[in-house]
Amino acid sequence: MTDDIMLTLAIPADLALADAEDCRQRLLGLLAGGEGAVRVQFEGEERLGVVAMQLALAAAAAAAAAGRAASFDAASRDALEQLGWEG
Repeated sequence: MTDDIMLTLAIPADLALADAEDCRQRLLGLLAGGEGAVRVQFEGEERLGVVAMQLALAAAAAAAAAGRAASFDAASRDALEQLGWEG
């Protein structure tokens, strides 16, 4: 979804390191295309991987740096907290 009301960044929970840079570049391109709030969430039922976690935190930081409100949906926040994130 890409509109100025809410941009949802859906990151595969099992994202592989080999795919992370391409995914990061696409996310940065989406972030540059608007001014609305950003919500980051994880797709899939798989256990959240560290690569996906790092990409999600980087996306939230990039959104904040661009002056956009950034948040995580409840399930994604829970998954991050299980990996030790204290946001």
